[in-house]
Amino acid sequence: MSFANTSSQPWPPGVAEEEEEEEEEEEEEEEEEEEEEVEVEVEEEEEEEELREKLEEGRKGELRNCRVRRGMMKEEEDGRNKKEDVVRKERKMNERDEE
Repeated sequence: MSFANTSSQPWPPGVAEEEEEEEEEEEEEEEEEEEEEVEVEVEEEEEEEELREKLEEGRKGELRNCRVRRGMMKEEEDGRNKKEDVVRKERKMNERDEE
């Protein structure tokens, strides 16, 4: 509560000190609240950054898995193509042998 001295008489004894103490306490409380708000903001930013990093790592992992799968599919396809090439060559050789 704030006491305003609107009369021409000076403050009663002790009132000025009480008023000053109350103002100091209010200022300290405001500063503490501001510090807490800043701490909360910093924590939220750190959490967001961690989530971004995890998301990025997840994406990298997914890309890596896709590349591995593509590589395996490519190897399988290459293997089939090689087998088909071998079969074709054998047929040609057999045809030549028959002639």
